[in-house]
Amino acid sequence: MNIGILGDIHGNKDALNAVLNAAEAYNVDRLLITGDLVGYYPFAKDVLALLAAWDIDIVRGNHEDMLQKSLTDKAYLEKISAKYGSGLSDSINKLSAQETDYLINLPHPLLLNIEKKDIMLAHGSPICVNDYLYPDSDFTSCDWVTEMDCDIFICGHTHYPMKKVIGDKIVLNPGSVGQPRNKGSAAHWVLYDTCSQNFEFKTEDYDTDDIIEWAKVTNPNLPYLHRVFTRQ
Repeated sequence: MNIGILGDIHGNKDALNAVLNAAEAYNVDRLLITGDLVGYYPFAKDVLALLAAWDIDIVRGNHEDMLQKSLTDKAYLEKISAKYGSGLSDSINKLSAQETDYLINLPHPLLLNIEKKDIMLAHGSPICVNDYLYPDSDFTSCDWVTEMDCDIFICGHTHYPMKKVIGDKIVLNPGSVGQPRNKGSAAHWVLYDTCSQNFEFKTEDYDTDDIIEWAKVTNPNLPYLHRVFTRQ
């Protein structure tokens, strides 16, 4: 079985479309998604539509938690928008009640058994969606890593691709689809072949002009939103 592992889409429909087209070309059967469908960029509704045809397992990210709190706290939404841009506010205005309910009620974490492998799917860590596990993090200080009852632990949140072997476990982050932070604009994901147990890190180029233009026009005070796609 071929599995696509991806996350941190952040409302970037063009990046997701590029990844899904590639996944289809590789005959991917199933998607594992580490959360953060919303935030930063405004096309969360389109993201959900693109994913609708796929067999997916998905967990809640910290931006889904922000979405939930923003629904009833206008001051909090204003604070989040000032820091992360208007993407979340735009998504709230476009998402249906059913779509919003789906996003805020996603599980975290999620334990799966696929082809005799126990896989723990989370956004940050199994303990907290907001835990940051970078490639250079000291995993020896994380007792929960060795205590997890799984073969493979998959996380997101940092937007940095990573694969480590900690004891008898594989710890993997596919990087970000919608806003990579390890330079360059390509959308990141991982192709997982369950037969060979091979994890292949993939990047997909796509036209970033629209998302950059949206960021410049709607959030001129937050240049990071567009500069992240062009830094070298």
